[in-house]
Amino acid sequence: MISLSFTKQGLIRENNQDAILENRETKIFAIADGNGKNGEIIAKTALKLLEEGLEEGKRTLFSQSGSLDYLNETVERIMKQFPQNSVSIVAIWQNRNFINITAKGECVFATSKNAWKKQKNTSTSFNAGNEIEILLLSEGTLFPEKHKEFIAFPDFTKMPQKTLQERMDALNAYSEELYGGDDRTALLVKFDDSDIYKSAYREIVLSEEEKEFSFRPINLILGVTIPVLAGLVAAFFGKLHRHSKN
Repeated sequence: MISLSFTKQGLIRENNQDAILENRETKIFAIADGNGKNGEIIAKTALKLLEEGLEEGKRTLFSQSGSLDYLNETVERIMKQFPQNSVSIVAIWQNRNFINITAKGECVFATSKNAWKKQKNTSTSFNAGNEIEILLLSEGTLFPEKHKEFIAFPDFTKMPQKTLQERMDALNAYSEELYGGDDRTALLVKFDDSDIYKSAYREIVLSEEEKEFSFRPINLILGVTIPVLAGLVAAFFGKLHRHSKN
C-alpha cells in the first residue's frame, strides 16, 4: 500500500479548512472539508471521530454502521456549538476483506488502473486488476465550472511510466493552474496485490434526498457481483435513519 497527499492554501481564502487523515497502519484515509469561521476545527474533529469510530468497530466487531452512526451523531452534536459551520467527509478504509469508499461529501473519485470513475451518489463498479488506485479530492468552490475539467485531468491516468509522486505533482500543478489559487486537497491510495487479494469493494453512499446511508453492490476482485440485501442495509442503518429524521 502506498499513499500520497497534498493540501494547498490558495491566494483567496484566509486559511485552508481541509484536514487529512492518512494512516497506513490502520488503513484509514480521509479528507474533511470544513466551512465557516470554525471550519478547520470542525474538519479536524470530524476526522478524529471517524478514526476513533472505525478503530472501535474493528476492535469490538461493530458493524460499519456503528462507526458511521457514532461519527454522525457526535459531529452533529458538536456542530450545534457552531451553527454557521459545516463539514463534508470523503474516506476509504480497509476492514478485513472489505475496502470501503464513502461517497459522503463533495467529490469522490476512484481510478482502477487507467479508468476514472465518479462516485458522487452513483453506482460504480470496480474492475478486476492487480492494482487499484483511489483518489479523494476536495477543491475550492470558487470556480465550480472548473470541476469537470479537474476530474478529466488527462495526465494523471495517461502517465503509467511516471511514478506516483510525479503524477501527483502534475495534478497539483494542474489544480493550481485551473483553480486560480483556490484551496485544494488530494489524497491518493494505491492498493497492491497483498492489499486486494480476496478483498471486496463497496461504496457507502449518503442519499441527499433521504439523508440515510446505503451500500452499493459489492464487487469482488474476480469480477463477481454480490447484491447487498435490503434487509441487511436496513438493519445496519436504521438507527442512523431515525436519528437523521429527528
